Amino acid sequence: MMCLMPVGLNSIHCASQQISLLMKKIGSVLVKVVTLQQISDMKRIIGLYGAANVGKTHSLRMLIEMIAHELGHEIEHKEISDKKFTFLVNGKTVCICPAGDNGYEIGKAIEYVNQNNFDVAIFGSRSKGEPANRLNAFVSECGFESVEWRQCPNTKYWPGDLRTEVEMATAKMLRRMID
Repeated sequence: MMCLMPVGLNSIHCASQQISLLMKKIGSVLVKVVTLQQISDMKRIIGLYGAANVGKTHSLRMLIEMIAHELGHEIEHKEISDKKFTFLVNGKTVCICPAGDNGYEIGKAIEYVNQNNFDVAIFGSRSKGEPANRLNAFVSECGFESVEWRQCPNTKYWPGDLRTEVEMATAKMLRRMID
């Protein structure tokens, strides 16, 4: 199966993956022809960003629990803390690194995903300052165009049940991005 992308759209974030693109003219529009397999084979770096205590780490913990459960493992929420986890999901090595509010944590998370030969890496991070700068530098070193940033809704002052629902929705959104 093929998908057509008009030239000039920035839909493929991992240009360094050496995807051979076929150029084709349809009517007056020049398009790139890319197979869905080529798109699914590209590595991805996803950053869940937000200020301190808005729910990034909690959402990523929920994602870790969700994937572990899908794979037949049970992990207690309190066991996760800020630990990094790697899973094999549908043939992809997925690294999830919840802690990332400072440059040191992001640096350790980058070392971790590099050691685990990731296909998908998901980081909790700030969108500015040293954490974002280090993550953006890592992305450049990998030859990617950019981090796939997703904003974490600020649930800091929300009632418990609503906060949990929104953080679970964030975890589910990230889970869909893995497939």
